[in-house]
Amino acid sequence: MRLFPALGLGLAFLASPSFAADQKGPPSCSAIDFRPVAQGMPDGEQDAGLYKSRFGRIEMKATVKGGQAADYTVVVNNRPLKALATLPQAVIECAASKKIPATVRSVDSCAAATKLRVIIAQSGADKMIATYGLKGKGWSFCRAGTAV
Repeated sequence: MRLFPALGLGLAFLASPSFAADQKGPPSCSAIDFRPVAQGMPDGEQDAGLYKSRFGRIEMKATVKGGQAADYTVVVNNRPLKALATLPQAVIECAASKKIPATVRSVDSCAAATKLRVIIAQSGADKMIATYGLKGKGWSFCRAGTAV
């Protein structure tokens, strides 16, 4: 009986560690940076950024008033986030590992930010997302929610 070389190669690929690594779930902690929208944009909701991966789609939306960004929100897989009353410890630890100090002050919006960072902390089936804005040399916490 003769074994086909292509079949043997295919079986070797399935048993390889790199294939097994591709089957992992999403990382427990990640950060994605977005740029703010440019000044002079038309009023209304504008797209500030998009990130796609095999684990989902994250969009940064800007609410523009008078040509300036008034607020930023995150949409995950075409759904708005469900707001969190308090920031979970998993998000605080994830933010700290991504160079955002845990003692950042909370603000209402990230309107004047020069850079936006979305922190994603995965805990079991829960995906918690927090938005931070860089203003000057310091980060400010804007809002947090869970992907539904």
